[in-house]
Amino acid sequence: MSVELYIRRLRAADADALVVLRREALETDPLAFGASADDDIGLVRESVRTFLGDHDEQAVFGQYDGADLIGMIGLIRASKVKERHKATIWGIYVTPRARSRGVGRALLEAAIEHARGWELEQLQLTVTEAAPHAKRLYETAGFRPWGQAPRALHWKGRFVDEYHLVLEVAEPCTRAAQTSLQAAVGRHESLDLDTGNLFADAAPPPVGERAETLLTCRNLVIERIVSSAAITSGDYVQSQDEWVVLVQGDAVLEVAGTTLELRPGDYLFLRAGVPHIVRRVSEGALWLAVHLHGC
Repeated sequence: MSVELYIRRLRAADADALVVLRREALETDPLAFGASADDDIGLVRESVRTFLGDHDEQAVFGQYDGADLIGMIGLIRASKVKERHKATIWGIYVTPRARSRGVGRALLEAAIEHARGWELEQLQLTVTEAAPHAKRLYETAGFRPWGQAPRALHWKGRFVDEYHLVLEVAEPCTRAAQTSLQAAVGRHESLDLDTGNLFADAAPPPVGERAETLLTCRNLVIERIVSSAAITSGDYVQSQDEWVVLVQGDAVLEVAGTTLELRPGDYLFLRAGVPHIVRRVSEGALWLAVHLHGC
């Protein structure tokens, strides 16, 4: 399925379509959301029309395919005086037939840009361990985890943890710009440097991979990725270009049907939309990935 991206802010007239999609989301991925079809205010049409008409404190963006709403994301500003500098992202969902087409990324970018228009400092959201691809999307957009709630949700005998993430939306690369300027004039002794080491705290996760954002600046995101030898199956199809280098370990990737054996120092450039899958990777393999959005 091909989708022509056209993200727009939803209006009161979109309430019926939003209710249909929201119900689908809660029934398709119940452990990805804290609400359920039995208690969600987002399924009450009059309430939906009301908050879609609130242009100052809330915003919902959507993507249509013909007459069908196939993607959504919500944004609500904190109401308390001491919290007016931040807002919460909620309810991001893309119908399964439209996934891996860049819709989720475009929805997230629309919400972030709207938050900047509100002159906010922070965006916050939660994501459960039942939605690892969503968590990866947020982290590649610059969100960083700051907490984890164990066994936060329970549904039909299964518990899942919930991760809390935050994004600094104001002046997206102030620290990087300041560091470059001060380094250029040689004032190293007074720098408040944001430094680190690629090999520190690099224990692999039990399964899959762990991605950590090192830098976000406008359309550029740099990540460190640590892999477990116990890989998870499934193709990756990204909405952004990615340059990635294997720093340590070895791996076998399949990119658009071509098998690549990688050793330390090998790198490749993955165009947006190119399917790729990790066939084999050594325990503790370390990657450096540079994501370029909107190129």
